[in-house]
Parts: sequence; C-alpha cells; structure tokens
Amino acid sequence: MSRRALLLLLVLLAGCGTEPAAAPKRAKPDAQQDHAAIQARVAAYVKYMLAGDGARACAQFTPAYRRDLDARAKDAGIGDCAEVLSAYGQTVSTGMPKRFAADAAKPERVVVLQEGDTAQASVKSPSGGLSVKRTLLRRVGSQWLIDELGLSRG
Repeated sequence: MSRRALLLLLVLLAGCGTEPAAAPKRAKPDAQQDHAAIQARVAAYVKYMLAGDGARACAQFTPAYRRDLDARAKDAGIGDCAEVLSAYGQTVSTGMPKRFAADAAKPERVVVLQEGDTAQASVKSPSGGLSVKRTLLRRVGSQWLIDELGLSRG
C-alpha cells in the first residue's frame, strides 16, 4: 500500500469515529408512581405477614435489612427473618376476622410521607385509626423496599 493510500485510509478512519456514549440519564421520579409503589410494597408486606408467609413478607425488605433481621433472629436462636415473620403473622392473625386482615392489606390504607429516595408509611386500620409505628422505605434501583419497621411516630 502506498504511503498516499495509507494516509487517505487513516484520514477516512479518523472521520468514522463517534462521540463517546453519555451515561444513561436516570428518569425523573414520578411522584404518583412512587406513591403507588410505596403503598403497594407496604400492603404486600402486611398481606404476607398476616397470612403467615414469612418468606414473601421478608422479600419486601432491602437486602441489608433482610440480612440484619436474619442475623438478629439467628443470634436469638429463633431461625431467620422468614421463620420469625411466619410465626408473628400467625400469632397476630389468630382470632382476627379474615375480612379484617384483607382490609388491612389494601394499598389505599397506606399513608405515605415521601422525601426524595426515602419514605415513611403508616397503615390505617380497617376501623380508621393510624398505626402507632411507621415503616421506612428506600428506593433501591427502580424499586421501593422496606428498610426498617417499627419507627415511632413523631
């Protein structure tokens, strides 16, 4: 290949480059979608916990919170998160009318206070009273997950 052909090839190849790809922009959160997702997450937790389905109840937690609950349960000699929530749910729901449990797990019963990528939620009981304790949620990627249970209101 002649020197002139090589030079022409280099010039052509230099012009074929593209600009580096920009990092994908994170979509601006939609407040309505966030609110609904938070309500759905808390309602799912309540539903599974009251049904004694500890595995599904614990699946509503952030990975860090789940590890913490597993470690605390193990240290106490009472199994893991799923075993504890299964037993707790069965105890709490004993004698509770099925309709009460179903009503307690409705997303519209969840009252949400959101700030950025964190939120607190309280559940209104079927009788209308607000839960004494709050649930802390965090956005993890595109999901809202429970990061702590039992926060005191105030």
